[in-house]
Amino acid sequence: MPINPNTELIGPARLALLRVKAQLIKGDHPILLYGEPGVGKTTIALQAARNVLGTWCEIGIESLIGNDVTREVVTAWSRSLPYRPMFGLSIKHVDELDCIPREARMSLRGYLDRLNPWTRFIATTNLAPQSIDESLQSRFYAVQVKPCTNAELLDWLCKHCLPPNVARNIAAASRGNVRLARIGADEWRDLQAIDNVCQSLTVSP
Repeated sequence: MPINPNTELIGPARLALLRVKAQLIKGDHPILLYGEPGVGKTTIALQAARNVLGTWCEIGIESLIGNDVTREVVTAWSRSLPYRPMFGLSIKHVDELDCIPREARMSLRGYLDRLNPWTRFIATTNLAPQSIDESLQSRFYAVQVKPCTNAELLDWLCKHCLPPNVARNIAAASRGNVRLARIGADEWRDLQAIDNVCQSLTVSP
């Protein structure tokens, strides 16, 4: 069975999830998750949002990639601010904050300054906060997500019933990148399934 990326968090990502949930509940600042690719930033953001909303679906959450956050999108967000959402909170999630088009950044700054008690904003980036437009990054509560250790990754892979030698090889190759480890584990399972089918065909009368 494939590893579910929407529920699996290990090592530092679990601690980051607790911090993000607490800040979403508090709601006094937008949140910026930063760290290396594959450490679980997007999973943390969406899982924290679902937990705070009390739902496992995407109702109440609007999720976009940075490139898609145009000035028109931010204007639409701003126009919706006076209206209370149906589900208690409205959560905007943006992956790759650093990729937001330059012409939309000024509008986004104004939007972040006008956030109301029922609107939350959470973003992710692979860059350090200092590498982002200063007028943007100064508005965020920043949470770093560090890579997990090789031992944490190995233990996680073994819990998903991978043979120890396979788990060790995948953990070593992934170097703390949970996304790569998950892909490696799923590919190994696929190969095992294909091999089992081939063996069954070989022994069939």
